[in-house]
Amino acid sequence: MGAPVSARMEEEQVMEDASMTIVDIAKIAGVGVATVSRVMNNHPDVHESTRAKVTEVIEQYNYIPNGSARNLKLVESNCIGILIKGVDNTFFTKIIATLEARVVSKGYAVLLQHVAFTEDEIIEATSFVKEKRLAGLVFLGGNLLHTEEKINRINCPSVFVTTTLLKCRPDAFSSVYVSDAKEAFNIVSHLAALGHRKIAFMTTDKDVSNHSMATLRLDGYKEALAKYNIAFDESKILCANEFSMKAGYESMRDALHNAYDFTALFAISDVLAVGAGKAMTDAGLRIPDDISLAGFDGQEVALYYNPSITTVSQPVVDMANKAADQLFKLMLGGRHRQYEFEGQLVEGASCAPPAHV
Repeated sequence: MGAPVSARMEEEQVMEDASMTIVDIAKIAGVGVATVSRVMNNHPDVHESTRAKVTEVIEQYNYIPNGSARNLKLVESNCIGILIKGVDNTFFTKIIATLEARVVSKGYAVLLQHVAFTEDEIIEATSFVKEKRLAGLVFLGGNLLHTEEKINRINCPSVFVTTTLLKCRPDAFSSVYVSDAKEAFNIVSHLAALGHRKIAFMTTDKDVSNHSMATLRLDGYKEALAKYNIAFDESKILCANEFSMKAGYESMRDALHNAYDFTALFAISDVLAVGAGKAMTDAGLRIPDDISLAGFDGQEVALYYNPSITTVSQPVVDMANKAADQLFKLMLGGRHRQYEFEGQLVEGASCAPPAHV
């Protein structure tokens, strides 16, 4: 005897859901992946017209299963979570898309959760895992100094991506990352080798106790200055209030209004660099004739900016695939491992020797 009509319809709906990803929904709705995630998690910081548009697309393509189907998946621990530090960090988009494709290909559902920069991702993760009964979890970004006692609270296989844990034994956690300090050292050394001796550094937090990738990139910046016998100058540290083009623009605009004294800027992300570049050109400066500009991450926006921005490219697709491989191994009882990838210095048209040393 066949299954009841309602059950068959529910099963068909779940099958339709499996053919779509959150990246597909974002493209159809014309918004970012982070926006779709916020709508799905009922975050209040979404404009009502945007929420309605995303909801309409979700419903049209049956992206979210009915409650009973979703609950069935949760009981079977058939969900893998992706916990993202920072609400609008566009650097994570390709990583999320690659991870989601791998996870869905294994028959799992994907749940995204965003954590504000001011929140503790481990505390959020423990609640996330318990509430959704996750079979596995991927962290994107976060603090470097979590202890083994803290990460043991997570209680499900987990992999940290784009960061590593400095206070834990290697056999206690898994991570996939590039060396932020080493790659920052390389790009600042590139600026110094061009002849720059007044190099500014744009970050999102001057508080080095934050222990994030920004801290490591600051370490690399300082190490490069020391190599070229350039004194560290606190006044050349510019602080944006978040990872966004707007924040980069405002930080650079303020610096230019305050009698800046540098011939080059290294921003710790490409989105900050793009915003800073716009502030430079709005102030009448020419890049790189008057000031050189460098970023980090290798995002497409750096390539298509005019002039193209010198940056450090991270192999995000390879990193995401390695993270997925490691997570699946952990879910089968495998051992923890760390994988360090090499970044690549991509020389754009935004850097040149200083006009006046």
